[in-house]
Amino acid sequence: MLARGPPAKTHLVVLVHGINGDQGDVEYFATAVSKCDPTVQTLAAASNGHWFGTLDGIDAGAARVAKEVTSVADSCPALQCVSFVGHRLGGVYCRYVVALLHRGG
Repeated sequence: MLARGPPAKTHLVVLVHGINGDQGDVEYFATAVSKCDPTVQTLAAASNGHWFGTLDGIDAGAARVAKEVTSVADSCPALQCVSFVGHRLGGVYCRYVVALLHRGG
């Protein structure tokens, strides 16, 4: 009998915090989602978590999150789906990130 490894990560769920927040704001949800479905890879975006990370504009913050998402997605070769969940300002970042990724940036 062949031993099975962990299931492939086919779904990336990206969680983005709101203004003046950090990844700890969405960490509980990330952990809960990961426990429910072993094929889900969660990303509690950390790129805007420094003190002024949400204060330099939507375009700058979304570009940082897009870079983070691309990095994680590249490490999941079986990835089929990406979902975004944003808390408050994080929702605005998510919409901008989707546009950046869609146009290849």
